[in-house]
Amino acid sequence: MNKLEHISSPISESWVYWSLLLFFVLVAINRSVRDSVVVAMRNSFSHSERVYGGQSQNILAISTAWIFRIGVLAMAIYVLSYTSEQFTFMAYTKILGAVALIEVIRHILLLGVGWVFLSNNQLANGIGQLEIVRNVVCVLLLPVLLLLIRLNYPMLHFILLGIIGLAFTVLVIAKSTLLFYKNILSIFYIFLYFIYLEIIPVAGMVLWTKHILQ
Repeated sequence: MNKLEHISSPISESWVYWSLLLFFVLVAINRSVRDSVVVAMRNSFSHSERVYGGQSQNILAISTAWIFRIGVLAMAIYVLSYTSEQFTFMAYTKILGAVALIEVIRHILLLGVGWVFLSNNQLANGIGQLEIVRNVVCVLLLPVLLLLIRLNYPMLHFILLGIIGLAFTVLVIAKSTLLFYKNILSIFYIFLYFIYLEIIPVAGMVLWTKHILQ
């Protein structure tokens, strides 16, 4: 009797589910990620300058939060870019490395821009608040990612990702405006930040992923 051919896809690869389990564990053990949702709901549309607790100084918390965000984002990009080729852990690690590199570059550029235009306190607070937003978006993306893997309905994928993208856009622009708005010119700078340090990096991640999968 011939053995059934194994079809490699997000739904059939066990490493995908182990990775998702790891992401859920990282949320559970990292208080700064877990409580980001509460903090964001309370402060996203208020002029708060409070960065969550003392976690911003905790290297372990920063590291696990960063690994969580990079891992979830890389998995989401891979799942959405997957067509009919093999869905492999090796390709995921390459995408993970690309996403991590772009995130490091984005963060360095953000620090450089902040150093020029902001005080040290404003820069630290702004980065802390925006990292909370990114944590929230990735926490929301995690169950959506599970649905993307289990349900093969392109329209549902489009709707869910549209909601996540809209939430991210609204939260980032609202928080940036509340934190950094001083005059009408500030809106122009906030727009440039959103395009060059949020949209373009994500577009770069997607294009690099497509290149890896070719």
